[in-house]
Amino acid sequence: MIVWTYVITHDLGGAPNFESPATTLTLCAPRVRRQARPGNLVLAFNGNPVQGVSGRERHPERHSVRWAGIVEEAIPLANYWNDPRFEGKKPGRSRGYPDNIYRPVIDDLEQVPNPTHGPQNMKTDIGGAMSLVFQTVWYYGPTAPILPEHFSLRMNGGRRTNLCWEINEPTWHELRLWLDDAKTGQGHVSLPIVAPAQGSRCA
Repeated sequence: MIVWTYVITHDLGGAPNFESPATTLTLCAPRVRRQARPGNLVLAFNGNPVQGVSGRERHPERHSVRWAGIVEEAIPLANYWNDPRFEGKKPGRSRGYPDNIYRPVIDDLEQVPNPTHGPQNMKTDIGGAMSLVFQTVWYYGPTAPILPEHFSLRMNGGRRTNLCWEINEPTWHELRLWLDDAKTGQGHVSLPIVAPAQGSRCA
């Protein structure tokens, strides 16, 4: 199993976007989006702080988990815009922070007006090239369970960049059990699908 890890600093419903019909990661985390493939696991550690739906959260534990998911599809951004399944994630149709905000034009993409990202985010967003689609997702939000060290997926050093790991099947089986158990132990956690009050940056 290939595992991609990154640090999330904003969790307002734009990246990832949990609106129907599937969870998607279309903005921010460009290296992960550019290289992750179906069957890979994406795992997001909390930054310190994280801007969540209830305000600014402090997460001093460097390896507390915000969410994780198994990639089902990797869709080029131009195709994502044109895919009828994701019409509801466009500006004016989304219930919260839309992530389907890049419209294809001749040999390029343009950002449509939206409450999620502005022009300053465009280079990073388009640099990711893909929208990742997830059907299997674990979301922990501010409850932030701490990933056990023995999985050897922890980020070391001063700057926690996006990292790629490969784990064997027994380790993946144990990690999946941990993800399930951690979710059960947290009880009900509301997904961040909120009406936007102002523009949001996710990185």
